[in-house]
This record gives sequence, C-alpha cells and structure tokens, in this order.
Amino acid sequence: MIKNLAARITRNQPAFTLVELLVVITIIVLLVGILLPSVGGCNYPVTKSRADRSNLHQIGITVQGYAAKNDDHIPLHPRYLAAFFHESVSQRDIFISPYQDEDAVLDRGEASGIGFRYGGYVFVELGASMLDMDAPSKTIVVYTAKVSSKQVKRNVLFVDGHAEQLEEEAFLAMLPDGMDVDALDGP
Repeated sequence: MIKNLAARITRNQPAFTLVELLVVITIIVLLVGILLPSVGGCNYPVTKSRADRSNLHQIGITVQGYAAKNDDHIPLHPRYLAAFFHESVSQRDIFISPYQDEDAVLDRGEASGIGFRYGGYVFVELGASMLDMDAPSKTIVVYTAKVSSKQVKRNVLFVDGHAEQLEEEAFLAMLPDGMDVDALDGP
C-alpha cells in the first residue's frame, strides 16, 4: 500500500497550482456574497390586506385589554383606545390603515350614525358592554373603510378578537341596522 502511494506521488500528474486554487476560492466567495442577500430576501412581501388584518388583530387585543380594565366595555371613542394602547405598547401605527395615506391623522374621526371613522378604520359598538352581546364572534367592532369602488372584500375585527376578510355582501349583512356605511367610508 505504501508502495502504491509513493508511486502515485512520484508520477507527474497535473494538480492545482496555488494561483488556480485562489481563483476558485475567490469565485466561490463572490457567488456566495451575491446569493446570500437574495436568499435572505425571499420572504413574501406583506400585502396591504395582510398588514391590515394584522393591525386589526392588534386593535382586537387592545380592545380586549381595555375592556378587561373597564368593566367589559368597549371605549366610547377610539382615542381612548389609542391612549390605552400607547400606554401599554406605544405603537400608534396600528390605528392607521395601510390603505390610508402615510400622513393619515388619527384625530380626524367623524361620528356618523352608529360608527366612527378613525385613521381609515371604522369603529362600531362604541361604549357597548361586551357582556350584553349575544354573539361576540359575529359582532363587528372595527372594519376597514372602503378604499375604492372596485373593492369587493373588507377586513373586519369581531368583538371576540378575531379578524378576517369578508365579501362585501356578507360584511353588509353583519352590520347593525341603521348604519350609514357610505358616509363612514368617506370620499
């Protein structure tokens, strides 16, 4: 066995030179440097709809926390909820819908019938007691205002804290009687 090894070494077989080895290593390092950032960026972009539902879910957690500290009542005005949220987490961005302009102001809410528009979201059931509601999983507390006439789905937060996307017909059927959706959607 040692004889075979010595015979292989003494043969004049072509091998990599140091320069060739360094060139190969450099090429591999460059390829890795080019590919790693693109592999790290393979996360799917968050769509406005997903970001909106995420915001609604966070608002739902805040509504639950507010109700727990206030005899199971939803706040009378979204500003109270925003103030409660700022005390506990300090993120105001969840109260501005991703469908709104970046300069959306929280305080431009306007009362209209039963609902209240605030930062691109419409709050319903303000001041109501969660204990008095028959079906919290089917009672809308916040929804996204309609952005365009082509929009056929709405993101909705229910009193029990879950958020989902509903077709326009299903959404309208779940709203309280007398609610002026067109006025709350705004211009």
